[in-house]
Amino acid sequence: LDKIGGEPFATSQPEVLSPRALPHYLTQFAPTATELRVLSQPSGEANIDMYKNYVYASRAGENSFIYHVETGINADHVEFLGRRGEWVFTDLARRARQDTKDEAAVTGGHSTCTASKAIGNLYGAYKYATLVVVKMPDFSDKAMVEALRTAYHHITQYNRGYKSVITISWGSRRFIDGVCV
Repeated sequence: LDKIGGEPFATSQPEVLSPRALPHYLTQFAPTATELRVLSQPSGEANIDMYKNYVYASRAGENSFIYHVETGINADHVEFLGRRGEWVFTDLARRARQDTKDEAAVTGGHSTCTASKAIGNLYGAYKYATLVVVKMPDFSDKAMVEALRTAYHHITQYNRGYKSVITISWGSRRFIDGVCV
């Protein structure tokens, strides 16, 4: 994941706002995406209008792992410059000859975007975590179950149970009994 390429997600560069107003272990950026402002709000009643900036712990994610279960990412994207990463391929991905370190075209960059919100240079919530991309070939039920199983086995194999999180961001347009699943 240590490569340069692509365009940054944000249209404007963030600026550090009043770093003296925050404790040394926090960093603050603006402008930012609404969902990241929500993540950095204090506990209690949500008031998105009150908090305009994204605030995060400066060393967030250190010694932890984010298992990003998807159809890959664009590891050459500038968001991942200098970030730590690993690739794990499901058996289905290997059999489909999709055991390459890239993002499947079907996602249109969505997987790269969601991974950047985990560890990306600009707005990553846990910039110092190691991103483990668990690549699956498609969004079939079989591929999804196998991908989660693969992530679980990798976590247990490397004794990462208490310092890992699994992220998924799978959309669906399938309906069962009128409910989108």
